[in-house]
Amino acid sequence: MNNKVYFTETKPGVFERNAKFKLKSNFVANIQYKEIDMFGWRVREKINEVIERMVKYKFGQNMSNKEKSALKNLIRAKNHSIVINDTDKNMGAADADKTDVIEECERQLGDMKTYLKISEEELKQFKNRNTK
Repeated sequence: MNNKVYFTETKPGVFERNAKFKLKSNFVANIQYKEIDMFGWRVREKINEVIERMVKYKFGQNMSNKEKSALKNLIRAKNHSIVINDTDKNMGAADADKTDVIEECERQLGDMKTYLKISEEELKQFKNRNTK
């Protein structure tokens, strides 16, 4: 096993030198000890198990427990005066007063330089052209 640490098993039973390990010499021991080899393989298996568990592990939440419980309380209370939505630039959730959100939407949509007001007939024609 002590020789096999510097090698990677590419195929079952085929070991090639692992480039990650820099050897100071090319010495290979003539004697192998079964007990040492078994210990080394057990250590390697346990390390693999730990790594596999870490990969399968779902990483934690991005909110503190207080924030999470406050959000759940708002949802349960069905609070109609507070709006929770995503922020710009994907910075997470934000809460705002519902009237402020409606006023800001109306202000932005009312900007005639950005948005063009169209009739219902024009809207129907636009929908028909784009749904075919």
